[in-house]
Amino acid sequence: MSQLGSAYEALGQYDKAAAEFQQALNLSEEVHGKQHPHVATFLNNLAHVLDKQGKYEEAEAMHREAPALAKKLLGGEHPQVAMSLNNLALVLDHQGKYAEAEAMYRQALALIKRLLGGEHSQVAAGLSNLAIVLREQGKYEEAEAMSRQALALIKRLVGEEHPFVASCSSVLGKVLSGRTKYVEGDQHFERALAICEKQFGKGHANTAKVLIGFAESQQKRGNHAKAKLLAERALAIQEKALPLGHLDLADRAVARALTDMFASDELTAISIDGGLRVVAFGESCALVLAHDTGVWIG
Repeated sequence: MSQLGSAYEALGQYDKAAAEFQQALNLSEEVHGKQHPHVATFLNNLAHVLDKQGKYEEAEAMHREAPALAKKLLGGEHPQVAMSLNNLALVLDHQGKYAEAEAMYRQALALIKRLLGGEHSQVAAGLSNLAIVLREQGKYEEAEAMSRQALALIKRLVGEEHPFVASCSSVLGKVLSGRTKYVEGDQHFERALAICEKQFGKGHANTAKVLIGFAESQQKRGNHAKAKLLAERALAIQEKALPLGHLDLADRAVARALTDMFASDELTAISIDGGLRVVAFGESCALVLAHDTGVWIG
């Protein structure tokens, strides 16, 4: 059931994924009781899907339960505790609870470093996540430092062409755009786009996510024509690539909002960072155990 749930999740069929994870959780509780590490894992899996569905309050409640249970059963110094803290931070971030999310990300990152050392892909994920929430609070200087560390680390670990390099490049591009370092920011967006097009294809949803982040940056600096072209490309990809009910419908709505803005010349009518949250490819990295990639990058 857990593997089937993961398959449905990968396809964006979140209702089916949630049902499978709920069954797995119920069965685990029946077999092992509620005080078991498997229960903590299934709680995390179910909560992660609920987060993707936008069911934030329910997801938050489960994500708060998971680290407490993991600490009780496994002790405070365990990878599953770090995973649970990170994913709690993720759902807090999605709700705009940035200060608490930052605290959780810092705890998770510190624990990951203690357990795995500084040269690990999970450390890069933690640095990137922290950079995102710092950026969302306007803490651009520290966000830039964290995102640069994340990008440099992941390049050392996996080379220049890995999809996670695209993720970290996109995050750095957004941070630099926020600091008005537009030329360098564009370079990182273009690098992220090139990697995604090479690794996934020009019509893939992950490519569309980079395009949306790039369009947002261009719109903020007044390059409206380029922003419109990028947003239109993203929207065309998303309309074809994404199943109905997928969380990336939020990205699709942002892309449509951007194109509609330019069509009506209402350039200040939509708050891109406000009502609809733009999520760049891999921007907020969920940590999962025993994932197909072998790393905690969601």
